[in-house]
This record gives sequence, C-alpha cells and structure tokens, in this order.
Amino acid sequence: MQEEFELKKIYLLFPLIIALSSCMSSRLYKPMNDVENMNYININKNILPEDVRKNTETYSDEFIGWVGIVENYNIENNIIQFTLKHRYYDWIEDFGYLKGPILLSSNGEGYIVGDYILRLDLTEDQINEFIQDFIGDCLIVYGYPNKVMENGEIFVETKYVRRISKKYVDPNWRKYGRNGLE
Repeated sequence: MQEEFELKKIYLLFPLIIALSSCMSSRLYKPMNDVENMNYININKNILPEDVRKNTETYSDEFIGWVGIVENYNIENNIIQFTLKHRYYDWIEDFGYLKGPILLSSNGEGYIVGDYILRLDLTEDQINEFIQDFIGDCLIVYGYPNKVMENGEIFVETKYVRRISKKYVDPNWRKYGRNGLE
C-alpha cells in the first residue's frame, strides 16, 4: 500500500517536473539589433583583460566584447564616461531562471573604462532618465583595448555599447573564470 502511494506521488509530480523544465531554456547570446550584431560577430572572445595588461601592444588592435557592471560614470556634453567591473560571461542567455537571462560570474579581471556619445538630440530630462539607476547595470562594451592606465584599468576605445538593466542580470550567478567552474 505504501509503495503504491509513493508511486502515485511520483506520477503526480511528473507533469509538474515536465512543465517546470519546459519553462527553462538556453540559447547563444542574441544581439539586440543589427548594429550590435555587426559588432558581436567580429569580437575575439579569447582575449580577456589580463591578456591586455600583460601585452597591450599585441592586443590593442583586437576587437573585443567585454561584459561588466557599472560602478561609476560621469556625463559631460552628451559623452558618458564609465567604469566597469569586468565579469566573465559564457555568452549564453538562460530563460526561466529567476533573475536571468544574463548570468555572470562573480569573478572577473579588474576594471574597464571607456566612453561613448549619447544621441545629441537628447534633452537634459532624457539624459537624466537614461542615467537613472545606471550604477549596477550591465554593459557589453565592443571596441579596442588600446591603453592600460597606471592603476591597471584598461581603456577601451568603444565602438558600440549595449546596456542591460540590472533586473535582467545576475552578477553573482556562479564562480567561474578562465579555467571553468571554481
């Protein structure tokens, strides 16, 4: 009798397990528009910040796409200058996860700095709305890592930047890095 009851519980749970697993899916990162896609398809994913710090000349002409969390910014004359804390990213979007789809490692390789020009037709109110809650958001920075500052920060000559709201990013999902899970 007890075995029959346990078996019925399993049969009852089976549809729930199937339903929950069908809600979760993954795919390779998908750029949000054609301009980002043109940048994305040209990045060298094998180059990371420590590589550049060790040999800037070798990598300064390499087109990279690095991911980080905004820690600081400044806006002057429609140019936003930012400082990011680099995070490892596996370039997979995970759907069905509580915080995703962008799941970043809690590890990374230091700080990235750069700037980009906001649209010149933005009003002051629109700029203020844009920067609201900017700290903690995720940026994907596409460009050339052409300078290492004295403090170790890498200046990226940006060609395109994608901002992803912190509500779609888990910046501490797992501890992984160059050598996989830690």
